[in-house]
Formats: sequence, structure tokens, C-alpha cells
Amino acid sequence: PGFQCELIVHTETDISSSGPTATTMTTAPGEIEFPQVQAVVTDSNPPYIRMKSKVKLVELQVNEAMSSPRLLVECKELGNEIGSGRISTIKLDEITPPYYDMNFDIPSLTLGRDYEITVVLQVRLKADTSILLTSPRTQTLTVSLPIKGTEEARVRYNLNVVKDRVDANLQSVSSSVDDITATVEEVTRDVEQFMEDTRATLREFKLQEQSFSETLKKSCIEAGWKFSNGTTEEPQVKENVNSIDECLNYCREIEGCNSVSWDKVGQTCSTFRERRGKERIASANSWTANRVCYDTMTGVSNIWKKCMQPGVSLTGSEMEDHWSQGVNTLWDCWEWCLDTPGCRAVSHFADARICQLSSKSTGVPVADANYVSLTLDCMIQAIAEDVEI
Repeated sequence: PGFQCELIVHTETDISSSGPTATTMTTAPGEIEFPQVQAVVTDSNPPYIRMKSKVKLVELQVNEAMSSPRLLVECKELGNEIGSGRISTIKLDEITPPYYDMNFDIPSLTLGRDYEITVVLQVRLKADTSILLTSPRTQTLTVSLPIKGTEEARVRYNLNVVKDRVDANLQSVSSSVDDITATVEEVTRDVEQFMEDTRATLREFKLQEQSFSETLKKSCIEAGWKFSNGTTEEPQVKENVNSIDECLNYCREIEGCNSVSWDKVGQTCSTFRERRGKERIASANSWTANRVCYDTMTGVSNIWKKCMQPGVSLTGSEMEDHWSQGVNTLWDCWEWCLDTPGCRAVSHFADARICQLSSKSTGVPVADANYVSLTLDCMIQAIAEDVEI
């Protein structure tokens, strides 16, 4: 034990040609004798155990190669029914020759407790101080520190020990509860902040959708034009109408009204059954509005998602001469439908840019992965529900 040597590895017949290799080998110190217990000092506060080391030169063998020998004493307080034992490691100062008859103390002990003590010897190589050699651990010595005083005092002491341990455990639990409470409060604040940020984002998104819808609705109003029924019956006219919005509100009160012309100078509002009137005439002081377009054109994404029917083509009610190959988006297809009298549904094939208008929202649905369909009845109902919400 504690031996250091150099091993030369070579062939048996020819040392020079085999390329001898030198390897330095070291072994840990052998198991040391357990230190002698000199005294268990209970009068001190706190109590301690005084011991004498039993390390001898022979245990280091070639000690010229070693440096900084020292003892490591591990003192473990045994567990009990309330808590587990604690482990503390006591590192002694470097042992000076003659490596024996050296006294050392194991401090900070407690009366009425049991302890297990083991000792190992550690040394370092002089040639390489990064190499730490440790002897096997000694056998375990169990030491019980007595409780001084009368039987009553010992009982009281034991009760106080139990009380201290219970108090310590309760304090630990209380501290853990406080930590958990603080964590819950922090998480709650984070969640509340996240929810508020989410609500703010949704409000902003809603405002953007509303702004987009208003922009789209403006595309249903044209300035510098007025509608006419031609030779058919005269339109209903209301006077003292101050804006195109008031004119549209008047149209909504009249059954069958689908478009209006508003004269901003004369402040008159004329209503028509056709979505764009029978005829359109240039008039600098007039505004026209397609009421069906204005009331169903929206930028609210949820309404579109609710009414779009992917993979469906509506058949059985296709409008003659209202099929086009050149309509890029469902949006454009829908806008064409809103401007076309009698149109109540569309089917759009995006890749082929095909738009087919239908006169009924209740056309026969045919499964076709290329198409997306949209009906006027669904859009009107979805917009009404969105307004109610």
C-alpha cells in the first residue's frame, strides 16, 4: 500500500528492438488502524470527542514519494423517528511526523445523540499533486453521548430534543408553504398578465377587422352615379335624407329594397329592387349603394370561416351566362355575386380560376376537392349573430 514504481514493458528476447515503455504506477495507502478514543467531553458546550491518531510510517511504505498526508474523519449523526441523520466531514490539518500520537477533536456534538465515526488516510504524490490516494475506510465506531443530571432532567431533555426537531420540521414545512405560495402568486400574476395581453391583442385584432370591414363596405358605394329603373315603375323616394347611411337605413325598412341612390344636394333617397338599379347614370351630386353588398361584405375572419364550404361545389341552380374562367380568388367571385341580381351562392375553383354563380343558397352540394362554396343566406345569418354577440 502507498507504493510507487515504474514498470518497464518489453519482449523477453530483445529489449532494445521492442521499444520499452515506462509506466508509473501508484497504490493507495493500506487500511489504517482506528484512532483511539481518548475522552468523551460532555462538560463543554457543545460537547466533543477527543481522539488520538494511530497512523505509522510503515503504512506509507515509500513515503518519500508522498506529500500532505491527512486524516478525513466522517461523523454521522444517527437518524431517529423524526428526522434522518446528518453527515458532516471533518478535515484535519496536515499531519506532521512522526504520524502518530496526534490528538484531534470531533466538535459540535449534542448530548443524548448517537454517532457513527469512520476514518480514512489521504496522501498526494509529490510528482503529481493532482493525484489523491485514499486508504480504505476504517471499521465504524458508534459513540453515544450521555445526558447529564437526574432522570427527570433526562426526560425533559429528550422532550426538548423532540420539540426542537418538530419545530425545525414545522419551520421547514412553513418555509416550503411560503415558497409555494409565492410561486403560485407569481404564476397567477403571469397568467393574469398573459390573459390581459391576449385580451388586448384580441381587441386590437377586432378593431383591425372592423376597420377592414368598413373599407370593404365603402367598395359597395359609388360617388358620381345614380340609379334608374328606366321605363319600369318609379322608385320610392324619401326627402330630407342627410347621408348615404341614412338612405341605406331607409332601404332596410322597405321590403324588396336592394340598392339606393342618394342626392346630396336635394337630400333625397331613392330605393330600387335591383342591386345596382336598372340603369346607372352619371351624376356629380349623387351617390349609389348596393345594399346587399354593403350588408354582407365583411372583414371578420370568423364569419368567412363559418360560411366557407371547402371541397363542395353547389349544383342544380347555376345561373346562365354567369360562369367565368379568370376569377383569381373566392373574394373576387363573391364580389361578382353581390353585384349580380338574383345571385345567392358561388362555387370557386382556385387553381383553374373558375367562378360559378348560383341563384339559390340551397343548391345540391357535390363533393369536389377543387372547389370552395359560399352562400348569401349563411353570410347574412353569421353577420347577424356576430352583431348580436
